[in-house]
This record gives sequence, C-alpha cells and structure tokens, in this order.
Amino acid sequence: MGCTITRNHRNSSGESNLIKTSSMHLKSIIFEKTHMSHLSDYISLDFLGVGAFGEVLSAKHIPTSACRALKIIRKNGLTYNQLKSKGVLRESAVLSKLNHHKIIKFYEMLEDHFNFYIVTELCEGGNLGERLKKLHKFTEEATLEIMKQVLEAVQYLHSKNIVHRDIKLENILLTDSSSNNIKIADFGCSHFIQPGETLKNCCGSLYYLAPEVINENYTEKADIWSCGILALIMLTGVIPCLGISSAEIRDKIRTIKSYELIEKISNVSFGTQDLVRNMLETDANKRITAESAGNHFCFKKANQVIL
Repeated sequence: MGCTITRNHRNSSGESNLIKTSSMHLKSIIFEKTHMSHLSDYISLDFLGVGAFGEVLSAKHIPTSACRALKIIRKNGLTYNQLKSKGVLRESAVLSKLNHHKIIKFYEMLEDHFNFYIVTELCEGGNLGERLKKLHKFTEEATLEIMKQVLEAVQYLHSKNIVHRDIKLENILLTDSSSNNIKIADFGCSHFIQPGETLKNCCGSLYYLAPEVINENYTEKADIWSCGILALIMLTGVIPCLGISSAEIRDKIRTIKSYELIEKISNVSFGTQDLVRNMLETDANKRITAESAGNHFCFKKANQVIL
C-alpha cells in the first residue's frame, strides 16, 4: 500500500471542495475514545499521491481547522483475501498503538460501502524520493542526519514488537521543505512480531528486500537491511540491485555480498561505511540492531551528536 507521489496541485479556483461519498453516514473505526466523525467533516485541499489501492489527499478537518492527510483505499482494488484478512484494519491498529515524534500520527479510520479512509498527520515537505530527484544524491552529513531519525523510529517500532517491512524513500516523509526532519509513514505492510518469531510471507518493496525476506524466513532485522539500502541510495543516488526482471533482481539480492555494496560508497568516511556495512550484513543473525545502529560512532562528529 505504499504511496508514490506523482503530482501535486491545488484547486485552481482557490475553493475547497467537500469530499463526496454515498449519502450514508460513515462508520468511524477508531482505537481510542474520540468523537464520531463523518466524511463531511473534511474538505479536500490537495491531491498528494496515488498508490496501488487509491489516492492520498490533504484535507481540512472542519471541527478542529487542522490540515490532515486522507488516504483513500478503494475496496474494489482489494482482493477477497485482502478484505477477509482485514489487512487495512491492521494498518490502523498498528498506527493507533504508536506514539513517537518520528512516526506519522494516526487520527482515525473511516469506512463506507466503497472505501476505507485512513486519516493521519500531514507532512508538507513531500518524501525523500522527491527530494532525491531534486538533489540527485544527499550529502553524507544530510544522510546521517536523516538516518539517525529513521533508526530512532525503527528502534521504537521494534521495542513495540512491530516490524515495518516497507522502509523506503517514498515512506519517509519530510515535515517541511526547508529541513531534514522526517517521519516514517505507510504501515500497510507492518506486522506484529514476537521475540524469536520468524515471518514467512514476502512483503515490501523489491529493491529494499533483505535476502532472508526473499527466502521467506525473517525477523525484524529485515527492517535494518532496508535502512541500509535506504542510506546507500541516498549517498549514491542509485538503486544498488537492478535487473531486467523481478526474478533477476531477487537473485541478485540473494547472492549479493556486503563488500560489493560498500564499494559503492568508498568516497564517504570510514564511520559511515561501517554503519552501512553493519546494516547490510547478509547474515541476519550478525546484522546490527536498530538500537546499536542508532548509537553508532559515525553519528558523533567533533564531539557533537547528530540529533
């Protein structure tokens, strides 16, 4: 359910439009006590992006005058098994349990006959993928600043026995256009996982998949591999494992050696290389944890800790 930003526009008339749905009242699916919401409480402002199952809008919440993000998931775009497994509800259930300043805030989930509507905090700086297109690649300093925040959020998720399973550029949102402050979003692939438990189903975005995910036997350490790929792409501006087909890319990921990946960032400091090397350890049992990665010595420069 990852959302890829494709365009951004405002209503040319300058007028806001009431979001339309069936005449029935919406059912509010929420996980904490709050007032009953209706879709008529929201006025659409901007189209933000489109994903596999629907679109994302920015919208004004009339009762509070706050701007929020409204993710619309079309039911007719979901398979019977997806509806039956209540995966959409799981995304909201996960988000409702989270309270961290580097993770997108969840407000509520609405449902009518045709769609699910997930309402979250709005980040107005776009995502890392969009910024990468403008910059071509990030500086080492900016990469470390962002990765410190990502790892802090991932450590929090893992402490809550949650694996994100879709860490990628497009799911790291920037709070504004003038800073590197981020929040992790899109928990459509997230899953609860108990200590010692392994997951079997392959889930996530192909280029960021850990070798053990492709082999369908993995733990929360798969998120750390994705973080390593994220850092690598930010530093180089290039996806490390490319191929003419999904099967070829999967084979490359299965057989890739850590040193082959690290060779791509030979121009950065030893500390940054060491962090990425530890995140891209092919043996998941030896791979660094989110906590250890977040405390890596590369985040300390001239006795100043990157916050």
